[in-house]
Amino acid sequence: MTERVIALDIGGTFIKRGVFIGGNLVETAKFPTRAQSLQTIQSAVAQSVECWKYGNIDGIAVSSAGDIDPYRGRCVYATDNLRGYSGFDIKNWLEERYGVRASALNDGHAALLGEAYRRKLDVPAVMLTLGTGVGGAYFDGKEVVFGEDFRYGRFGHLVMRPNGKTCNCGQRGCIEQYVSASALKEKCAAAGTVPEKVFFGEDARSRAVADEWLNDLCEAMETVYRAQKYELMIFGGGVCGSAQRWLPLLRQKTSRRAEISVLLNTAGMEGAYRWWCKNGKN
Repeated sequence: MTERVIALDIGGTFIKRGVFIGGNLVETAKFPTRAQSLQTIQSAVAQSVECWKYGNIDGIAVSSAGDIDPYRGRCVYATDNLRGYSGFDIKNWLEERYGVRASALNDGHAALLGEAYRRKLDVPAVMLTLGTGVGGAYFDGKEVVFGEDFRYGRFGHLVMRPNGKTCNCGQRGCIEQYVSASALKEKCAAAGTVPEKVFFGEDARSRAVADEWLNDLCEAMETVYRAQKYELMIFGGGVCGSAQRWLPLLRQKTSRRAEISVLLNTAGMEGAYRWWCKNGKN
């Protein structure tokens, strides 16, 4: 029988849902996360699963923001981007509710796992996903590194500017506060423009915001490199929708090798599915 697996990519703003049939991603959809509390998040997750009406499923594979124990499928810690999420046993909750095997891992880890699988990656690489926050992960040339506390690769919370902007993780000056989609939106609002236009506008305000954000992104790349050497930086997340404009500009500012995810917004779902195949289906 052809295997059917629902893959969820849970972020602070949206839950992306994909359906894998026979190993191929055949359908995607997006739902608001409603991240005000654990109960509202659970309701959004249930909606995203239960909207699939086209046959039984064999498993649920989750990629999620937060520090996720990938072997137990449990959220160890999450910021207020997902309120009440810390301690949530994602895997067991899904298995008890739907009666199928489930798995869960961090969204940055999942995105790079999917990217490495698709690219057949064999060099040390870092991935930064630029969304509501900044997810991150490290591939050592053979596998994605989780670390003993499952936090390795959380580069979005490396301090880029000591005593800088306050982050909701409790630190100040984190990378996330300067290069996330949320940070770009704030820069645009302050300048009287919008993210959809900032890399395409010819006006001085748009050019100034774009230049500031790109300089911050270069600084973030160097901050990550000092913490973990890499040969390739891969960017994912919503900001990559306009990468055809900003990636050439970034490459003019840095000597680091930088590329955009080949899977774009499906990388987390792809990685979640591959992890389920390895650790969740038995």
